[in-house]
Amino acid sequence: MATTSNFAKSLLQAEHLLTTIQDELLKEASAVSVLEALLSQHEALLKHLCSGTDSLSNSQVEDLKKHLQAMQVVVTECEKGKDDVSLKLGSIKRSEKIKKAYGI
Repeated sequence: MATTSNFAKSLLQAEHLLTTIQDELLKEASAVSVLEALLSQHEALLKHLCSGTDSLSNSQVEDLKKHLQAMQVVVTECEKGKDDVSLKLGSIKRSEKIKKAYGI
């Protein structure tokens, strides 16, 4: 089982990475490669947290649940952003079709 201090340290790093990922997603022009690197680091930390452990203490399980909830918030925001982009793209495409139809 991972020691409490190592677990807490790794979870704190994962939380920091999640915050960094969220900040990067809020940028107008975030680089895909940067996001991929951050997500990969986050995944590695989570795997490290859960590897080699037969069981986690109740407090560690609760801490992981809180982190998973924070991850869900980021995923929900991404889905919302995707929907917003889809709506804007659809509006642009309709506008282009109207311009072509009227020769503008």
